[in-house]
Amino acid sequence: ACLVGSEMCIRDREMRSRLLESVELCRSYGYRYIRVTLEDVSRLFVEGNRDELDGLLAFTEDLRSAGATMVSLPDTSGLMTPSQASSFIRYCRERSALPIACHYHNDYGFASANTVVSVLEGVEEAHVTLMGIGDRNGIADLYEVVAPLSDLHGIDLGVRRDRLAWAYAEFSRLTGIRLPWRHPLSSDARTVRAGVHQAMVLRRPDGYVPVS
Repeated sequence: ACLVGSEMCIRDREMRSRLLESVELCRSYGYRYIRVTLEDVSRLFVEGNRDELDGLLAFTEDLRSAGATMVSLPDTSGLMTPSQASSFIRYCRERSALPIACHYHNDYGFASANTVVSVLEGVEEAHVTLMGIGDRNGIADLYEVVAPLSDLHGIDLGVRRDRLAWAYAEFSRLTGIRLPWRHPLSSDARTVRAGVHQAMVLRRPDGYVPVS
């Protein structure tokens, strides 16, 4: 057990040293945006390993001194619920010397919601894609993050909402990937089938069909 622990400490020191060297090299080339990713770090929070997490967050001070401008804290395995994501970001922002980028995978369908709450908690960068395309079943979806932040929370991210429907349709045409029926920008999402809903739409169209 002692030998394993010693080897882990050596690997950790080597990892940190190489990471600092990489950041310093990027800075020497004049890069003004240098993001360091601490892969799968959300697992430490979910599993309650605060000591290791605190150590990595304290290390962001060294990373900043070396020239890093952002630290990405991915939920690589998609383990978090929105309430956990909110607590995670709040916890990390209090301890990180660097601005935080969030990156959520969609294994349980929470990627977009987790990204929204993380923006509300103050992250400086949020990772999204068209249709949430990404490894396995994807990451956060651009529209599903931009629309609620704008419409429900009054946060303007500078995204051209009037061009998103076209962008998604063009992306679908070029890739052959059909926009899922449940997506807010799909044609199915504009189809009101229930009678009581149809009656309400006739009176107040904006009640059931949000602006794209």
